[in-house]
Amino acid sequence: MKRSVILLLTTIILASCGSGEQKQDNAAAKLDKLKKERAALDEKIAKLEAQVLKDNPGKAVAVSVRELQPVEFNSYIEVQASVSGDENVNAVPQAMGVVKAIHVRPGQKVGRGQILATLDAATVEQQIKAQEAQLTLVKQVYEKQEKLWSQNIGSEIQLLQAKANYESSQKQYEALLAQRNMYTIASPISGTVDAINLKIGEMINPAMPVLG
Repeated sequence: MKRSVILLLTTIILASCGSGEQKQDNAAAKLDKLKKERAALDEKIAKLEAQVLKDNPGKAVAVSVRELQPVEFNSYIEVQASVSGDENVNAVPQAMGVVKAIHVRPGQKVGRGQILATLDAATVEQQIKAQEAQLTLVKQVYEKQEKLWSQNIGSEIQLLQAKANYESSQKQYEALLAQRNMYTIASPISGTVDAINLKIGEMINPAMPVLG
């Protein structure tokens, strides 16, 4: 009885092994067959593609060759903004007069004390010329009187009078020069001219903001 069982088990095992090996051989054969079929299909596809390209060639495109060179590239962007300065001041005239000349333009940088505009000061100029002549005369009289006094000629009163006339005339001349300076509009600070609110030939008054 034992021998029969052992024999039966051995037969089953051998049958199982034979069946497994047969299945593996069948799978390998199928795989090899498929690879050959794919290779044959790839070869046919390649031949057909070559034939199609030969029968329907693509259109030729004209091309040109150019050597690349570095060039300047400018890019701009437009934005809206407001500009405010550390100091916003207005230049004002010190005397009433007619605008004779404007020496700056909007956007121009100026320094402190720079002349921005000039008013007509013809009347003051005439007074200065007359005072210059008077000053020259009294100066000559004083110098002559001083020279005579050094030689013990004349009186001390004459010398003092001549000196007083000369000093008075000199002060009047300096006052006229200061008055003439009032007919110029100067920049109170160093900065940039933002606006010009006057025209040549226009009458302006003192303390009127004419340049900013």
